[in-house]
Amino acid sequence: MRRPLRGQRGFAMAALLVVLAIMSLMLSMALPVWHHAAQREREAELIFRGEQYARAIMLYQRQTPGAYPPDVETLVEGR
Repeated sequence: MRRPLRGQRGFAMAALLVVLAIMSLMLSMALPVWHHAAQREREAELIFRGEQYARAIMLYQRQTPGAYPPDVETLVEGR
């Protein structure tokens, strides 16, 4: 069995540390991007829901001119 060369001892540990450092750096750069993407997705969902509420209120007003729905449950009754 061959012995490792004197200058190569600990090379695997050093390489592992370098790889872990690079992965940590990449992860720290990716987390803010992921956070912003998730925030944009939540905002898009809220905009969609707001538009649906506005549409439901307009339909309610067409059926009962001059009146606004007293509560949200009234809007979903007409499904």
